Amino acid sequence: MEHKLRLDLAASLEAVASLRRETNRLKQQTKRKRFDGFTFIQRRTALALYVMGEFDMRPVVFYLLQLMQVLQHSASEADTDHVSTWLRIGF
Repeated sequence: MEHKLRLDLAASLEAVASLRRETNRLKQQTKRKRFDGFTFIQRRTALALYVMGEFDMRPVVFYLLQLMQVLQHSASEADTDHVSTWLRIGF
């Protein structure tokens, strides 16, 4: 009887740990979606570029378009406007 209770307890603890991991994963996923899929490090790098470039958005836009795998010469006005809008909201 005691052995069965230990197994049940272990299974319950494993289920709780699994649910906690899944909850954390979903929180991170939601957080990334809120920032258009850019990670914390990518956003921090963009902010550093913005400050180091004396608050010029062009290096930041170029960096973010590179992350989005959009070539600079093929970037449309919509792409640039989208990134610029995100910068105004994100910073």
